[in-house]
Amino acid sequence: DLNAFSFFFLPSFSFLFFLHSSLDCWCVSFHSLRKRFAPMSGPSKVVLKLLVVGEVDVGKTSLLLSYADPNSDPHSPPPTNGVDVLSVQTTIENRPVTVQLWDTAGQERFRVITSSFYKGAHGVMLAYDTTSRETLAPLKGWDADVDRYHGNPSVVAKMVVGTKTDLADQRTVPAEDGQAMAGAIGKDVLYAETSVFARDSVLVAFQRLLDAAYAKYKVEEEKRKKAAEESAGEAGDVVHVKKASS
Repeated sequence: DLNAFSFFFLPSFSFLFFLHSSLDCWCVSFHSLRKRFAPMSGPSKVVLKLLVVGEVDVGKTSLLLSYADPNSDPHSPPPTNGVDVLSVQTTIENRPVTVQLWDTAGQERFRVITSSFYKGAHGVMLAYDTTSRETLAPLKGWDADVDRYHGNPSVVAKMVVGTKTDLADQRTVPAEDGQAMAGAIGKDVLYAETSVFARDSVLVAFQRLLDAAYAKYKVEEEKRKKAAEESAGEAGDVVHVKKASS
């Protein structure tokens, strides 16, 4: 009957009306709460993929081994068949970084094999032999392969590297020509000269390329974070309780 209805249901209606009319707005984002109270963690690990490309016998493998292994013998680097991968652990801006070093063979018969490995690269060394002028001009072709197969070459740091500077009496490519090649490939392309018999020159060249690659990596990382936050904000569970209009 009416009295029973009033006894059981009117108090509930009154309570809901009180909530609806007295609160201005509740906006609770459970995604934000999870983010706020998530456990703190250290800096995330970074993996940077570096390629060394160029014509056969310019010293690509020697470059990589000199950087990766201080005990390597520059007189007798192992032959490269297809693609070899080395790994080096380092830190950049207090973040742990794994550097993957991909050694791509210069012979034309391996081009089909190595083309797929351009994808995902963060840095590329374009190596030529300072004692062999014919190894300089093909760098434009190697750079074209980077742009063609990578998918997003704007995120790749590049460096033109002259090798075998210890053979000064056999030099046929002056530094100015190597620098001009770097400029022709792109305004942001770095340039260095190295000798595996002066390991510091190799370390400095790799560090410069790594710093440039990491800078580009951070830009892309921030873009990914922003996109993820915006996507999570749109998909987050949000409850709105608006005040009833008077």
